Amino acid sequence: GTIGQVYEIKRKGGRIERIYGVVVENGILDKSALFRVVRKGEVIEEGLELDGLKRFKDSVEMVEAGNECGLQFKRKILFEKGDKLQCYQQEEKANLFSHDGTLRYAYEK
Repeated sequence: GTIGQVYEIKRKGGRIERIYGVVVENGILDKSALFRVVRKGEVIEEGLELDGLKRFKDSVEMVEAGNECGLQFKRKILFEKGDKLQCYQQEEKANLFSHDGTLRYAYEK
């Protein structure tokens, strides 16, 4: 998706939360996925986690292509309008060794 608008919401105690308005361009944006930020063709952040995903005022788990949504990230990021977001899943594999010590399956993260 592409960052369209940045909304700042003042919370109790003066804390400001940033909500990023995004249009999902293709595929599905999944709340449990990790995110990378691409600015002018260069990856500037990777491994970002969402704290919140909203469609209108409803919290949702995923948003399909062609829809708008609001994102809130777990850590503070300074996005610029037009930044591209890519979401991805990280796969894990386990090391399994046979009784003779030979590697049967490698663990990767």
